[in-house]
Amino acid sequence: MHDVSSEDTSPRVSVITVVYDNRDTIENTLISVLRQDYGNLEYVVVDGNSTDGTRAVLAKYRDKISHLVSEPDSGIYDAMNKGVRIATGDWLCFMNSGDTFHSSTTVTEVFAGLSDEVDIIVGQTVADYGYTKRTIRTSTLVDSTISMPFCHQSAFSRRVLHSQFPFDLRYRIAADFKFFLSAFLDNARIRYIGTPISIISVGGISDSQRTKSVMDSRHIVKSLKGWSLQLELSTLSMLADLSFRRVAKQILPNAFSNYLTRLKSSRR
Repeated sequence: MHDVSSEDTSPRVSVITVVYDNRDTIENTLISVLRQDYGNLEYVVVDGNSTDGTRAVLAKYRDKISHLVSEPDSGIYDAMNKGVRIATGDWLCFMNSGDTFHSSTTVTEVFAGLSDEVDIIVGQTVADYGYTKRTIRTSTLVDSTISMPFCHQSAFSRRVLHSQFPFDLRYRIAADFKFFLSAFLDNARIRYIGTPISIISVGGISDSQRTKSVMDSRHIVKSLKGWSLQLELSTLSMLADLSFRRVAKQILPNAFSNYLTRLKSSRR
């Protein structure tokens, strides 16, 4: 994507975007990646054979995209695995359709002064609600973690980890959580930084998908760490929270319901 000097010793970073039938927002993501000022950047785009005009948008930027694939896939994580196999970077970041980098200097800021003693870098995330934006507090992966503690769009991981722990296609919503938890349990070195990395669009996830995400996360933790009473109690707590918010949406004014959602996000 960028002309790299033979003397450039900065790590090669591959940004991967997966998209399917997302004509209205894919261009914002493309521009966000292409305007990064980081020199040693590769851009991989994996399209699931879109039919809504997405491919026409991608064609406008074809000469600026390092690798572009457009073919049917088995879902978002299958497409992300394809991107991993294509990428040649030392580090990977998944900036999927509809999401953007925080600024044109984001990647440069993340890798300034990088040491070799880190395998995953996690930054901050800004949630775009349409009418307002709010920073989502990043949580850390700890031994008791039972759900995704941060947004994958705001994480950079060494490519070797993705080869070791590919996204598990059994989990159509929570495969990213399994990847990060597997890496953590394998003693991957994670650095948390204060730099805002991504801006994500909020919305579009149904209550049934949220419930499935909780249950998939429970299954992931159980498969990797075994059963525990804490796991079951925490799962029940998350399901109860989802039920409360579902009822709140039905009986409370929209403004107050939206406030509860923003409050929940700000405390993550």
